[in-house]
Amino acid sequence: MEVTVRQVTCRSDLRDFIFLPEKLHAGHPNWLPPFYKDEWTQLDPNKNRAFSYCDTVLLLAFRGSGIAGRAMGIINRRYNHHRSERSARFACLEAAEDDDSVLKPLLDYIENWAREKGMEKIIGPFGFSDQDPSGFLVEGFEFPPTISTYFNFEWMPAALERRGYEKEVDYVTYRIAVPDHFPEHYHRMFERIRRRGRLEIVRVHSKKEAEIWARPALRLMNESYDEEMIYGFSPMDDAEVESLLRRYLAVLDPRFLFGVRGFSLWNALFACVFVAWCVHRMKSRERLGLPRTMVTLIVVYFPIWVVCTMRGAMDVESINAYTEGYTVTTGEFLADNLFNPIKYMIPALMVFDACRNRKYLIWMVV
Repeated sequence: MEVTVRQVTCRSDLRDFIFLPEKLHAGHPNWLPPFYKDEWTQLDPNKNRAFSYCDTVLLLAFRGSGIAGRAMGIINRRYNHHRSERSARFACLEAAEDDDSVLKPLLDYIENWAREKGMEKIIGPFGFSDQDPSGFLVEGFEFPPTISTYFNFEWMPAALERRGYEKEVDYVTYRIAVPDHFPEHYHRMFERIRRRGRLEIVRVHSKKEAEIWARPALRLMNESYDEEMIYGFSPMDDAEVESLLRRYLAVLDPRFLFGVRGFSLWNALFACVFVAWCVHRMKSRERLGLPRTMVTLIVVYFPIWVVCTMRGAMDVESINAYTEGYTVTTGEFLADNLFNPIKYMIPALMVFDACRNRKYLIWMVV
């Protein structure tokens, strides 16, 4: 039966768009639903500031009367102006089948839409900004996903390649089994740095405290990062900082939060650095019967000037204080293999026997 594509034009269509993945991935091992409140907010032009500087099109694919796929096209005008390029993006791509009968009309629509607006290439999956999930999983399907990543069908990357899409960039995640005892030289390294007065570990005991620390840390991202360090990076304004803060505060456990306060190594300015250990304890995980002791730890942000210092800041006593009474079985550091700062963290990860467990690709076609 022929597949037809039409735009999302009403709230009922948007509901179908948001909840389609749950239907398509029913019974798919390790797939977890998103936070649906966030999905409604992200796709509401009245609540998501990104719509003010992005052109968008939301699509549903129908086979007969049934919905067989979805996709979103995005043109971030602010990013394109900053980078002096003409690129569009596809995101939220889902299809019920791997025979191209659904993917082809969806991607045809977005590609034609982008060309009509003068775009020269399309990348994806990539959302409004680098803060949204990006990249299709190509390795590590046996591991549960994190809050900030896609979990696609295994056939999806090959389907894009058949259509002529090529690798634009890839990134990887590392899995860490948290030990009972940390290496002694890490204690000594941390104490040396602390005695020099360059570093202070600040314990965060509540979400209210976390909110106070997080605002300056998120704003510091604009000064610390650029496109050469984080693929697709786009500076955030105050409204976007507040929006991102609300999204992550909902899933933070205060027992796994701490801050690092110190002086900049390069410009002598005092700055607050917030390192968030995000505990992904979704109700959906409990419904799937996964162990409650499985915790996903993610270092979310760390400005480049503090990376070397952070190598000595993994104080076992501090970490044990936050994990007391809670069994932590795994931890993950989200790391793009193109991030310049990450190369300073890799030796630290290796001390904890970190191993690469997942790989994602962002694709491109001209």
